[in-house]
Amino acid sequence: MVSTCIYKLYVLMYNITFIFLCFTVSLMKKNAAFTLVYTLYLIQLFIVMLLYPGSTIVMLALGFELVTNCPLIVNAAFLSVVCLVYCIIQISSWNAYRKLIVNKVLILVLGFLTTYVFIASSVFIVETILKCE
Repeated sequence: MVSTCIYKLYVLMYNITFIFLCFTVSLMKKNAAFTLVYTLYLIQLFIVMLLYPGSTIVMLALGFELVTNCPLIVNAAFLSVVCLVYCIIQISSWNAYRKLIVNKVLILVLGFLTTYVFIASSVFIVETILKCE
């Protein structure tokens, strides 16, 4: 239920963005509020919205490699499998309660991983700065 609502929201955002991009030039001519800078800002937001999920996974894999020295191919494969399992479960015929449990477990796992990478990277950066002095 929740994932269906989120999916519909993303579809709506993409549709609105597509319509906006199609009529950008005429909007800029007819409405003084749509300046070139504002239009470029909106296009940049759209591009970030498309690329954000993938870049998050890549940055998480790179950060985990930095703090554990585990090969990037292993990290990326693990995170890709997690994303694939998530997608398969979301399109499966499981009931909403089971999907919710899986979502919560994945959120906890990735949340702990992100927290670990953030703290370990911070320690790594501070240690590197102290070594240079």
